[in-house]
Amino acid sequence: MTNRQVEVLVGEARGLHNRNIQNTNNDTFVEVYVDKHCKQRTKVVNTIEYPTWNETLILNLPDLEKHHLLHVHVYSKDIVGKDSIGSATIDLKQIIGGAEFDQWVQLSGPLHLSTFGEVHLTIKYLVSTDSFAYITFISRLKEHSTL
Repeated sequence: MTNRQVEVLVGEARGLHNRNIQNTNNDTFVEVYVDKHCKQRTKVVNTIEYPTWNETLILNLPDLEKHHLLHVHVYSKDIVGKDSIGSATIDLKQIIGGAEFDQWVQLSGPLHLSTFGEVHLTIKYLVSTDSFAYITFISRLKEHSTL
């Protein structure tokens, strides 16, 4: 069985704007997902100006046809939840094809009318095989050759 994953290194952000003027909290974090039912997020850092996470997040890619878009959301943590600072969507098809991704990604607001800062991402596509299945296959080959 082949296991497909995407490794997302969330580096840092710059030029972030807290759009909620009532929220003076500067605790920021990043949430990424390809399937909205399986999200990963960074730790919360206490700055909005130039937050640095340097965190690697691993996401499973169950169905490449259905889940090939990486959603990136930057939030400001609030007392009762989270406020969106900005978001971006990255098509993983270029990365799955072998291209490297190491870029500053612009964050847009809800209607994608303006930019609310940038986040630095490095993305890698990972493929691994089930080693147990491979060992079982080799064992069966050896059994068959000794008969």
